[in-house]
Amino acid sequence: MNRQTFQKELNSALGDTLLPKLDAYVEEWFGDRRQLTRYLSALERKGNDQAKIEEGVASILGALGKLLDDQATEQLLEVYQLAVGEVTEPLPSHVHWQQNDDRFISQDEDSLFVAIAKGVKGIARSNPENWQQKIPLQQLVAYHLYNVDFISSWHQQLQRVQLEIITEIEELLVTQTTEEKGNTEDWTTVADTLKKKLDDHEQAIRQRMGDDIDKLKSQINQAVEKTGTLERRPAYYREARTLSRRKETEQKLQSQAEKWTESQQLLHGRTELMLELLNILHAIFDRCSRLRNDLKSYFSEVVTDPLNDLHGLLQQGKKETSVRQIHQLKEQLMQHVDEQIIGRLKKDIEQQVFTQKAEHFYDDLLMRGNQASQEQTMLHDMDLEKNPPEIDSRKIDWRLLVVRQIREQLVSKIQPLQQQYVSFLAELLEDIRDISNVIDVNLESAVAVEDDHQGEKGEDTKEVAREALERLLNTVEELQSRSEEKHREIIDVIQEGQESFTEFLLALVHEGDLNELQLLNAKYKAKETTSGWQTIIRSRMAQVQDHLALWSRFGWKKIKSTVHTLGIFLGFLQKEMEETKRADIATYLSETDQKMQELPYIYRRLFNFDAKADQRFYVQALDSASILKKAYGQWQQSFPSTLAVVGEKGSGKSTFLNLTLEAEISDNQLIQLTMHDTIWTEDQLVEVLGDGLGIKSAQSIQEVVEIINGWSNRKVICIECIQNCFIRNLNGYEVIEKLCYLISETKNQVFWVVSCSRYSWRFLDKTVQLSDYFSHLTTTDRLDADQIKRVILNRHRSSGYTLHFEVDDDTIKPRSYRKLMDDEEKAQEYLQENYFEKLTELAEGNASVAMIFWIRSIREFDDTYCYIQPLEVTSVEMIKDLDPQVLFTLAAFVLHDTISDEDLSMIMHLTKEESRLMINRLQSRGLLVEKDGAYGINHLMYRQIVRVLKERNIIHLV
Repeated sequence: MNRQTFQKELNSALGDTLLPKLDAYVEEWFGDRRQLTRYLSALERKGNDQAKIEEGVASILGALGKLLDDQATEQLLEVYQLAVGEVTEPLPSHVHWQQNDDRFISQDEDSLFVAIAKGVKGIARSNPENWQQKIPLQQLVAYHLYNVDFISSWHQQLQRVQLEIITEIEELLVTQTTEEKGNTEDWTTVADTLKKKLDDHEQAIRQRMGDDIDKLKSQINQAVEKTGTLERRPAYYREARTLSRRKETEQKLQSQAEKWTESQQLLHGRTELMLELLNILHAIFDRCSRLRNDLKSYFSEVVTDPLNDLHGLLQQGKKETSVRQIHQLKEQLMQHVDEQIIGRLKKDIEQQVFTQKAEHFYDDLLMRGNQASQEQTMLHDMDLEKNPPEIDSRKIDWRLLVVRQIREQLVSKIQPLQQQYVSFLAELLEDIRDISNVIDVNLESAVAVEDDHQGEKGEDTKEVAREALERLLNTVEELQSRSEEKHREIIDVIQEGQESFTEFLLALVHEGDLNELQLLNAKYKAKETTSGWQTIIRSRMAQVQDHLALWSRFGWKKIKSTVHTLGIFLGFLQKEMEETKRADIATYLSETDQKMQELPYIYRRLFNFDAKADQRFYVQALDSASILKKAYGQWQQSFPSTLAVVGEKGSGKSTFLNLTLEAEISDNQLIQLTMHDTIWTEDQLVEVLGDGLGIKSAQSIQEVVEIINGWSNRKVICIECIQNCFIRNLNGYEVIEKLCYLISETKNQVFWVVSCSRYSWRFLDKTVQLSDYFSHLTTTDRLDADQIKRVILNRHRSSGYTLHFEVDDDTIKPRSYRKLMDDEEKAQEYLQENYFEKLTELAEGNASVAMIFWIRSIREFDDTYCYIQPLEVTSVEMIKDLDPQVLFTLAAFVLHDTISDEDLSMIMHLTKEESRLMINRLQSRGLLVEKDGAYGINHLMYRQIVRVLKERNIIHLV
């Protein structure tokens, strides 16, 4: 191959092989990114439906994320390497050419040595045949084509384009973080602008690649002329050197690509976070807007319109002149004030309508805040101009941050106490009552002028009425002004909170405000105490003692235990009481109620025992759902399965059934019944089943069995509270026996699910062998320490407060804690685990009881922290002092959950009057509460009562 042939082959290889392959790669690369612009343009067709737009942007970000995940870091290099292989493979490994004349003539760029050598060569040049050059052509071309600077610059340029796509989409999302709905023209404009930028970038990159290929061609030609001469030895292009350059190129590009990918994924993650923030903001904007409209309607309906009507009546009344007209005006005004204003205000104050509107607002906001993702990465100190960009990041608890900001920026500013809603309405009511009195007294006085001044009756009556009406008009106008001012004040607070919430999160997420992030960390960082020298020494000494005492620990504990036991036996020592505190019932209930009232509003809502369970906070007992699914699956396969759900009062039986059955079983197949009242005869059971199952024609359980077995479709029937299907009386078991018969006779046609209180189940299992009728059993009151912890902390985290557990004298004694005293974070973890272990033991796995003890453990709140003091096992003295008859009565309530005075008379063999008297005594002491005509144990006293009954061995006898 001569020089001319090589030049032709090289031009062809670079122009027809290498460059087209690079162009094809670039075209495919930009084609994938142009698809994103088509997605953006498609958002225009979604109109002003914000939900659809946000869904569309989420799809675009998903597609972009897939591109980031799928892009192999070596794609460009791989395409380039394949093309280089195709270029170099046809070339000969070595060629011998005669040196050109330029190799004998000194050039300006030559070094002194090369210039002298060329001069000597020129003088010695006699036979041209002796001046040939040996060129390792294949390695030479490959070496120069692996120019890392050129390949790196192409890769950088492509990644810069991709970075620009991400930032453009993020900037567009930022423009949407206003209360106004997004303008669809913006999406189209951005799509068109982005498409034009992509076209320009593609053209620029193609041009850049073409220019760089020309430079490579020039470098190769120059190298070919020099190689094999005095200027460059052929060994310069040895194979090892070429492979080393290739490897160096691969490593540099790999490192560069990894850095670019990391940066782009961080920015892509921030863009996804911006979309999530946009969703949160629009939800909050919508809820704030609805609250403003609701308040506007409320003020208009309750305050503004009635006052305007009153103002109009007063203006009209100024034209009245006769005594009869003034008397009629008085009656009309009094009726309007009493019925349209005073009556409505009194009703709203009693029902706390105004406060409820705010509470619903809080609930909606906090519910939306708790839908935020758990953790996110915040970016700060970014330099996007560098190649690759430099970005610092930090992970934060995003959900906690959002909930805290909702609480601080919105909720705390419009709480009922701060805005004094009730006080405002009460003041307004008093002013309206004053107006009513003024109308009554003044217009009555005007009418009385008729009798006092016979000769001047017309003029004086009119004058007195006019002056009274003028005073009333001034008062009403003042009230109108105050109402409008109060309305504006509330609206401004909502708007300011909304704006500050938006500005704070935008500064943190989009602008990467490091100062804001540092302030945030300083404010919400887990509380750390200064580790003084005394604390450090105590911690170190505890660790030393721990090692020194290992050899004697067992023996010492054994000696102490023996001495203590002997002391109790000989009467020198008394057995230590388990209780840490003793109190009477009134004190205990008062303390608990006071604790509830002192809680922040959001905490009272989260730990409201009477509210319907929220699925987000629900924690089910281990394997409960799987047991139900297993039983239901077997029944579907024609195995006659039945299921019983057993648990203490307040352990979540109803919640478990509602959530699990709703998820597993279709509505048209499920029938749910609840035994609200205690029944004990077959007729009562037939009536309940007839109403619930729609078979009112049945007159007996046998007829119910026949009707159910004749159904064309199989059903699932859930009966809750079967502890109300008997009375602990000699003749009180007919219903539970008939129900068991019904279940056993229809279990092929019906999947029966029942719930029962734990102590009733235990009692009925001994009396009628209840468990024999159920193939599967699950419990809801056997939560372990981890599950109890989740029950509490799932709710607590939604409040936005940070927990701080306090230590007591008993906790500080063990060396296991003292060793951690100089590390506040580990000490808090230790105290938290210790607390929840004790709480689980005290609550005996009952979630509701655990929440009560949790509330009682709260010492105080501040703006950031919730301080938890150690658990107190309070012994209620009055319960232990009750006589056996009262204790057996309480045992009956534990057994049945809810019973009436008539039921109690049958159970305890008392007259109805004696039964009523017993209930009144227990209710007055706070042990019982009434609901819908029946009575049950006060939930705040449930654990104390059960503990005493177990200690007396009464609960095991029932």
